[in-house]
Amino acid sequence: MLDILLRIPGKKKRTSGGWTSFNAVCCHHNGEKPDRRQRGGIIKQANGSFTYNCFNCGYRATYVPGRSLGHKLRKLLEWTGMSKEEIDHENLESLKLRDILDIITANKPQRVIKFAEKPLPANAVKIDINNSIHYPYAEYCRRRSVDPTKLYITPLDQGRNALRIIIPFYYNKKLVGHTSRYIDDHAPKFISQQQPGYVFNIDVVEPMDQFVIVCEGVFDALSIGGVGLLHNDINKDQLDILTQLNKEVILVPDQDEPGLKLAERFAAEHGFSVSIPDWAPGIKDINDAVRAYGRFATLLSIVRTRERSKIKIELRRREIGRRLQQLSA
Repeated sequence: MLDILLRIPGKKKRTSGGWTSFNAVCCHHNGEKPDRRQRGGIIKQANGSFTYNCFNCGYRATYVPGRSLGHKLRKLLEWTGMSKEEIDHENLESLKLRDILDIITANKPQRVIKFAEKPLPANAVKIDINNSIHYPYAEYCRRRSVDPTKLYITPLDQGRNALRIIIPFYYNKKLVGHTSRYIDDHAPKFISQQQPGYVFNIDVVEPMDQFVIVCEGVFDALSIGGVGLLHNDINKDQLDILTQLNKEVILVPDQDEPGLKLAERFAAEHGFSVSIPDWAPGIKDINDAVRAYGRFATLLSIVRTRERSKIKIELRRREIGRRLQQLSA
């Protein structure tokens, strides 16, 4: 497997967060002065993958055994002095590992998590954007930056149930529950039929995805293409589902007190990445950010600010906590 640290010149030091830091090799290629303050870093995973991050110019690249070397990683290797022939050789060696890793993964015992199939409420129909009766529901989804055509309503119901959008829960392409989001101003906003341990939107994760974004709510997950815990905690079944994806898990908590506590637990207990972007005051969660900045810019802010260092996550958590206290004062 590729060991880029052997190609990095100069002194290196190990940090408490698991990073190996050194003078970054990328800065002067990106319009910055050469790094002399060891602001380049690499963190390795047990499966041989690694992430390179420059805390000066912001350059980032990832290596995953079994996958082709991406453009940013190729440039990084070039900057360490590797020739095109050497880089092509490393790419070929990585691809050779794919079949071996597939066999290891297939033979690795995994805890099987199952959910019973559950029907949607009676009279549930998909939202039709061309139906005038459905217009208020479709418009609500658009305001939340969510595709309305995959969600349901019960227009034949009476009372409050006629004012709800139904978000189906799928697991391995089977319907296993749902939640109803009411579009009036009364509480509760959500009423769910949810089985313990379920992770919302898990079926959108593709085999070649490098990471999965974990958030709290359904509209957060739908607007960014991530998955949702459906509350501000995580249980063992959810942890196993996320771990068995064999991807980098990035938690993006709501920027409120419960969300910040969830970030603390994720970092301390599970070792997942945590991202708390520096969004404008009043933007509490991913869905707020998508509506304010757009999906691509929000995704970029999440990926660029993700951290594994417990110390840095704690510092960021305290910073946001102080900001929330100031806003509420």
